[in-house]
Amino acid sequence: MSPKAQSLCVLCGSKPGNNPDFAKAAADLGRIVGKARIRLVYGGGTTGLMGEIARAALDAGGEVIGVMPRFLREREVQQEGLTKLILTETLTERKLMLTQLADAIAVLPGGFGTLDELTEILSWRNLNIIQKPIVVIDIQNFFTPFFALLDHCVKTDFSPSKIKANYKVVKDPSAVLAAAQLTR
Repeated sequence: MSPKAQSLCVLCGSKPGNNPDFAKAAADLGRIVGKARIRLVYGGGTTGLMGEIARAALDAGGEVIGVMPRFLREREVQQEGLTKLILTETLTERKLMLTQLADAIAVLPGGFGTLDELTEILSWRNLNIIQKPIVVIDIQNFFTPFFALLDHCVKTDFSPSKIKANYKVVKDPSAVLAAAQLTR
C-alpha cells in the first residue's frame, strides 16, 4: 500500500470568472488544504481563482508552492508570501513540474489554460504516464459541457470508455481531499 499523499496540485483560472461561487470554492479549498497541512501546488499567480486559493491556504497556515513560467511572471503577478516559487522556461515545463510536485490533482473552473492542463493530465493518465488521482470540482456545473465533449469522444471512438475512470467529479471543495485520497 502506498503512503498517503501530502500535496495537492490545483489547476484553476487566473481570472475569477463571472460567478462568485467560483471564487468562494477556490477560497474554501485553500482553507481546507491549509488547515489539513497538505501542501498546495499551483500556478503561482495572485489573480483570479489562483490568487484566491493561494491566499486562503497561506492564511490557514499552509505551505504553498507556486510554479510559473518566467514569461508569465509579470502578467500573472506572483503571489507574495509563497513558501516557494519555482520558475520554468515554458508552459509545458510548468505542467510537468506541477504534476511532479503533487500527489493528487484537483481542477477548478478556468479558461483555455486550465482546460489545456486538464486535457493533458487526462491524456497522461490514460497513457499511464501518471497514476495520480484527478478530481474535477464541478462548481455550478461549469464542466458539464466538457464532460459532454468527453462522452462524444467516447461515442465516436476517439477515446476509450475507460477515460471516465481516470477522474472523479465532486460538486463541493469539502469532498476533494477524500476523492483525492489525501489525509487530513
